[in-house]
Formats: sequence, structure tokens, C-alpha cells
Amino acid sequence: MERLTLEEAIKYTKEAVKTYRAEATYNFPELKEHYDNCLKCANQHDLLAEWLEELKSYKEAEEQGL
Repeated sequence: MERLTLEEAIKYTKEAVKTYRAEATYNFPELKEHYDNCLKCANQHDLLAEWLEELKSYKEAEEQGL
């Protein structure tokens, strides 16, 4: 099994945010709870992407001896 790189993880997480946000925009009242959950997942993945980007910047700084 191939290892996932940090850059790939960031890209995957950002794509998940787009998917969840798109899903949350549908408007079927009987599925409101589902859409609310999609929005919650989008927000959580957005935060995860921020953390991964922060980790990436720390790793790059470390590699440069900073």
C-alpha cells in the first residue's frame, strides 16, 4: 500500500470540503438533518485542511533548518 503524502492529504481534504458543501446546498426539507451533517463535515474537513497546511509549513521550515 502506497503512503499518502502530506500534499495529497491536503488536496483530498479540500476536495472533501467541496463535496460536502455541494451536498449541503440541496434543498429537500425531509433531508435537512442530512444536509446539516454535510455542512458540519465540511467545516470539520476545512479545519483539518488548515491544520495539515500548518503542519506542512512547519515541516518545510524544519527542513530548511529554521
